Amino acid sequence: MKQFNFFSVLIFINLFTLSGQSNQPIKGNSFSKMNKFSPFYYKGKPNNEFEDHCYITLMNDLIKNVPIPDSITCKNNFGIFVFKVNSFGQIKQLEYFGDLDKIIEVKIKENIKNTSGLYTISKNKKLNHWFVLPFWSHGGNMPEFNQCENKFKLNAEIENYIKFYYLYKNVKSVLPKSSNITIFEPMGHYFEMLKRGLILHEEM
Repeated sequence: MKQFNFFSVLIFINLFTLSGQSNQPIKGNSFSKMNKFSPFYYKGKPNNEFEDHCYITLMNDLIKNVPIPDSITCKNNFGIFVFKVNSFGQIKQLEYFGDLDKIIEVKIKENIKNTSGLYTISKNKKLNHWFVLPFWSHGGNMPEFNQCENKFKLNAEIENYIKFYYLYKNVKSVLPKSSNITIFEPMGHYFEMLKRGLILHEEM
């Protein structure tokens, strides 16, 4: 694990965009199939009937079966995974920055490596395609969270992470665009918690 600093990660990401590249946020309705305007196409098998786009399948594959730490309730950890896919669809570089539990880091890296070979990169592109995956690990969605002595500190940290992330995306949105880097929306344990019944919903 590299020493984590949120702003140093943004600088790291920016190094890949200085040559004219820019962030291409995932949009579920952007491309239904590969064409000359697509930044990439993902050939992974859909996990369920609701995944109507390959980008959604990719996002779900990257966080599939990520473990939830036993001590997550009163914790807040954050990490960013950056990986490079070459013109043959192979993952050639994988970097990680953050303080996530080791079991989370290992699983997400495993998931990323398992997608190697499943990408089709536009033939019009001469550069590699970079992907940036932010991941939050916290217990803010759990009812027990309100019993944490440090809940106010944790909430402030989560809000600041979100604020910095979207401020950065807003800045990038006004810069010249190309399709050589994809920044995913922040991911987390939400769907895994739902499957396990760890999140309670208020009655309407």
